[in-house]
Amino acid sequence: MNRYTVFILTLLIPSLLYGDLNFEKKQQNFMWELYNQGRYIEAITEAKRAEKLSKQNNEFFIYANYYLAGYYDKVIDYYTTITPPKDLCSTYLLSMAFLNSGKYEDSYQTLLQKNYSGNSEDFILFRQRVFPLILLDDMDRIKEESMAVYEFSTNNIYLQGLREDLLKYSEIKKLSPFRSAIASAILPGAGQIYSGRISDGIISFISVAATSLAGYYFYKKEERSISYTLFFFSGLFYTGNIYGAYNSAEFENKRRALEKYKSIKTKYGSYTPQSCIEREKKQ
Repeated sequence: MNRYTVFILTLLIPSLLYGDLNFEKKQQNFMWELYNQGRYIEAITEAKRAEKLSKQNNEFFIYANYYLAGYYDKVIDYYTTITPPKDLCSTYLLSMAFLNSGKYEDSYQTLLQKNYSGNSEDFILFRQRVFPLILLDDMDRIKEESMAVYEFSTNNIYLQGLREDLLKYSEIKKLSPFRSAIASAILPGAGQIYSGRISDGIISFISVAATSLAGYYFYKKEERSISYTLFFFSGLFYTGNIYGAYNSAEFENKRRALEKYKSIKTKYGSYTPQSCIEREKKQ
């Protein structure tokens, strides 16, 4: 090999190597730029390309972006069928994906693998555990969680405050769907009024009463075919009124649970993957 060839190689090899490194860096920067702009699906595409180039593991970044884009099923499928969550960040991500998909029990069960340990993380774990229980309106398990974390709450004002707010909610009595149905069986519309749906209760009462009275009127006039038709519809309205009363109590309980959840979330915040993503970026 002559001196000229050696000289050329000396110039080219570093430039080729650094060129590859610069391209990988640009790829990573572009990925983060897309994420910061809220272009989550495009950020996922670039993250997958970056993985192939640098062999860097962008797993959490990719599925956090799926979560932020509203593709909760992607997060659930990955962490339940391919690989289980490895740390708190991915555990919270899976739990919140279940929660936002309306799978409240799964959301709660996901977090049971983590235990309270007396550190600052207890508040976040407790908050995330009670979220699905609030939406399930399961005050018994909320009380159990409150007792489990009690010994760690004395030195954490947020944990203590959340426990106290939850205990206040537990004192509010739930509506009884069964009692609501019985009330409407005795007096049509009473169950709906018991559940706070006054206009529905009035409509139920009028529909049953009007068809019953009209049926009786035509029966007295011996117009039996019209009378029996009206009695038939009166029976339908009466049955529907009982079913509606039961549902109205259940609906009201769910509405109240959702209000509690929103109130707690507004006051104490909620897990978002951004903090974990930023932590991953610094590593």
